[in-house]
Amino acid sequence: MLEVMLKKSKFRLLEVLRESKLCGMALFMIFNARIMEVLQHGKVNQFWIMYPTKIREPNREEADDSRVMGAIYPRAYKACSHERSCDGFIFDGIWKYSFAGFIIEFARALITKFPLLYSNPAQFLPGLRKILSFKLMFFLAAYIASYRAIGCLLCRHHGEDRPSHNRIASFLCGASYLIYPKYQVFTLAFTKFVEMSWEHLFKTGKNLPEWVWKLQRVPYLRITHACAVGYMYHALVFHSHLSPPFNSKAVNYCSDNRVERLKRRLLSWMLEHEWRKA
Repeated sequence: MLEVMLKKSKFRLLEVLRESKLCGMALFMIFNARIMEVLQHGKVNQFWIMYPTKIREPNREEADDSRVMGAIYPRAYKACSHERSCDGFIFDGIWKYSFAGFIIEFARALITKFPLLYSNPAQFLPGLRKILSFKLMFFLAAYIASYRAIGCLLCRHHGEDRPSHNRIASFLCGASYLIYPKYQVFTLAFTKFVEMSWEHLFKTGKNLPEWVWKLQRVPYLRITHACAVGYMYHALVFHSHLSPPFNSKAVNYCSDNRVERLKRRLLSWMLEHEWRKA
């Protein structure tokens, strides 16, 4: 819903945001830093791309066994909060997140080209290779690698883990947005930024005004879901050029092309009605 609204909007600020990847990156960095800060406090537990490590006191008797990070910034003891070595911690994240990114992109491409298995099987694999992208995989790998590497370097510099390390690392790793500057990533960060900030305020705020408690009783999830689904179908019918192709194909596939047939009948009726009026 937000993606189509951003594409349709004539508001000057949103037009600049659509055209400037740097503005999108800067906002994503701010959203990401706030989300990770809220998650580290522990009062909010919601889905996000990654989660910060809980801060623990460094064990000064545990020797640092990281070869790569140890060569970059030597430290006699392990100053970070994670259990594994810094090298293992970073490379484990790169492997898992890049693999997850590949699986997501492969599944998206598979759903998009799946009808070719019935209509034209010979074109299925060439079509799959044509639309398969690795940008999401590179984005997730760079995102987790930069966050963990920066966090480890800051811990080594100060000799211990601090909450400020999470804020700095999560802000800087948001620059990886330039690898995959998609509306889906931006809108996810924006919605989670608003949602988590509100929940954190509600759970940690003291002496909140009465209107805050009244707003909390509103069933936002049901209202938002109903509006989002309605707007999604509206966009598929009246603004199909702005609706994400994946959404259109997925909805048509799941509905056995009922949405597409409904769209054609509706447009045919509208054109006929206008023709009679003329």
